[in-house]
Amino acid sequence: MACPDCGGESPDGAAVCPNCATLRRIARLRVSSSALKGGVGGLALGLLLVTVLLAQGEHAVSVKALLLALPLVLAALGAVIGWRRASSSS
Repeated sequence: MACPDCGGESPDGAAVCPNCATLRRIARLRVSSSALKGGVGGLALGLLLVTVLLAQGEHAVSVKALLLALPLVLAALGAVIGWRRASSSS
């Protein structure tokens, strides 16, 4: 199994990478933290966009429902991007 920190091969059951001595649990936490940061950033961007678009005028109920789904979609997208960046940088 590849170490998420240095990319070197290590045994599947190892708690510490023999190449860089990084605890696997800490490396996984870095990836989770990056995904969380991306998700929060996406959610904030989505809420900002919804606020701006809803403040511009009257919209049909169906458009409002789609706009309210926008923050959730951007939060999920941000989490995936954060996870992928953290996974590829290690």
